[in-house]
Amino acid sequence: MRALCAALGVAALVLFLAGSDAASRYLAENRIEAKARAEVPEAGSIEANIDSFPFLARLLIVGSAGDVDLRLDRVPTQAAQLTTVDVKLRDVKLDRDALFSRQVSVNSIESGTVSAELDAASLSRALGRQVTVGNGEVRSKVGPVNLSARPAVGNDGALVLRLGPLRLTVALPRSKVLACNATRVAVVGDRVRLSCEVDDVPPAVRRRLAS
Repeated sequence: MRALCAALGVAALVLFLAGSDAASRYLAENRIEAKARAEVPEAGSIEANIDSFPFLARLLIVGSAGDVDLRLDRVPTQAAQLTTVDVKLRDVKLDRDALFSRQVSVNSIESGTVSAELDAASLSRALGRQVTVGNGEVRSKVGPVNLSARPAVGNDGALVLRLGPLRLTVALPRSKVLACNATRVAVVGDRVRLSCEVDDVPPAVRRRLAS
């Protein structure tokens, strides 16, 4: 009987710790989402995900929250509405004291990647002409001729398309969520993806958030 009670006690403790761990991670995710919403209120949906288990133990022992992914949909800019923006931060350091006060403060990161995607509809509006995206190319009709272009990155991270005699650009200036100038571009499925690397915390997830 004592062995059974001890086993049940251990199981209850494990469940309690697991529940506390999940609740703390959920709190941190919610605070990061709230920070991003405050900084980019015009965005559509916003979702944060922390990939770390056990979250609390790792935070207490090494001060790391693991990896944080933040996704924003339908982010308007002066040049174009970005279909999605993905911010992937690696080895995120949180303020442990702030978290236990139901606050989140991102102190530093090891590295990060910011990716912005434009679908054909967003790209067409930005360029003022109808385009399609697929098979690694952007296609559009110039006069009677259907032309295709492989996107490139220009000065200051601008998206550049060369369709025959036309040189089309979409400027993507830095912002609270686009914290760096694009250095890479690729066609992924039916979208154009621009990305860059960061080594500092983007403003959209920086600073402390109180509950």
